[in-house]
Amino acid sequence: MRSYADTSVLVSLYVLDNNSARAAALIKSATLPISITRFSEAEMTNAFYLRLLREEVTSAQIGAAQSWFQEDIDNGI
Repeated sequence: MRSYADTSVLVSLYVLDNNSARAAALIKSATLPISITRFSEAEMTNAFYLRLLREEVTSAQIGAAQSWFQEDIDNGI
């Protein structure tokens, strides 16, 4: 059985916020592999930039988060 992670959970793994610890715990306890779709990837980009628009993070933080996310996808993580 596969697990699916909602975008809000995934974003909290890559951009530290009040939900990051809980998101990490959920992912750690999930059945592997965790599935994401191309749509999820687009949602992640949107969610990252929404945080930038809300001035919750800097553009450098978003750049790093996107790089880490893409590296994880490329490496099958």
